Amino acid sequence: MKFLKWVGIIIVVFIVIGVIASMGDKPATDTTTPKATTTQPTTTTQPAAAPVATKPVNKPTMNMAEFSQLKSGMSYQEATAIIGGPGEVMSESGSPGESLHTIMYMYNGEGDMGANANLMFQGDKLQNKAQFGLK
Repeated sequence: MKFLKWVGIIIVVFIVIGVIASMGDKPATDTTTPKATTTQPTTTTQPAAAPVATKPVNKPTMNMAEFSQLKSGMSYQEATAIIGGPGEVMSESGSPGESLHTIMYMYNGEGDMGANANLMFQGDKLQNKAQFGLK
């Protein structure tokens, strides 16, 4: 029982730290220069292929709809597929592969200023989730 109390206190501390840390964050912008591509002339006489419909890109930030889809027991891979990208590791304890290996991830949120979400996985299973200001 004391162990669970301390785990709860640690979770709350990390959530508070995540909220405070993300309040000053601004979304990163991609400053990389696109690579130049060269094309060779085509000598085939086949008709051009029809354009392929592309799936909209899911930003690696979290919104309330994505947060609501996350369920206890989900793996990190399942959560990442819903969210659209990896989170930032806030804390980690134990060794990978152990049942008590615990990792807390923070995601910038879509919504109010400072919106964010924190997910805690233990043994690659979602144990706890918290959000602030998601829309």
